[in-house]
Amino acid sequence: MGSLLVLDIEIQAIKEFLTKALETVDTEVANIFNEEESGKFTGIDDFSNALSSPLAREAIAIRAVFYELNALVEWELGELARVPYQSSKLKSPKSFADISSVDTHGQARGTL
Repeated sequence: MGSLLVLDIEIQAIKEFLTKALETVDTEVANIFNEEESGKFTGIDDFSNALSSPLAREAIAIRAVFYELNALVEWELGELARVPYQSSKLKSPKSFADISSVDTHGQARGTL
């Protein structure tokens, strides 16, 4: 990513996806309510069974948007950290497990 324009495009695409998904579910739920009012559902659980699929798709769409936004934030944080890390003289530690190899002055032990 690295660019605010690209980030904005990604966020707009996610927003449009969620809007379309929710509009589709809202339309389907409204149709199910209209069918309920017309007496189509005669069984005890017919109405709730008809609602279960659109509501499950709504939950999936919301989770997908959450995970995608989370991935964008993680990507951007990684990009923000990459430039300072690459420009620093310290090329290690690469993980938290390697932190013990760094002294208090920010240098890897055994290097100058």
